[in-house]
Amino acid sequence: MIIKDVSRCGFVCLFLLTSGGWFFYSEKMAWSVLAGGLLALVSFALSVRNVRRLTDGVMADDDFARQIARGKRETWKCILGFFLRLAVMAFVLLPLIKHKWVEVFGLVVGLSVVPLAISVIAVVMAGRLFLHGR
Repeated sequence: MIIKDVSRCGFVCLFLLTSGGWFFYSEKMAWSVLAGGLLALVSFALSVRNVRRLTDGVMADDDFARQIARGKRETWKCILGFFLRLAVMAFVLLPLIKHKWVEVFGLVVGLSVVPLAISVIAVVMAGRLFLHGR
């Protein structure tokens, strides 16, 4: 549930930041924010999928020894997936920055959409807890 909230909030933040970049700065800034935000949200979704695969794979077996063996395999797959995502992001970002198709500041703002969404969700949840006691 929290993961879906973070994803939804991420898309809302991306829309607001892209719109702000468009209205207050330039079209290139808006496209830069959008490019960075989409990269971040796709990477986040793939990370969630890998971690779910890791936990589901380990918990699917009743035998402890097989859980450990499966956990080690899935952990390495998760780590490899992280580095593959990082390499793909570098591969995508390099030409965008090198050929100056995007503004670096807008790209950084877009890439920070997921941490921003996590922060917003955390503040909302803390507010609910403080105000309603649940």
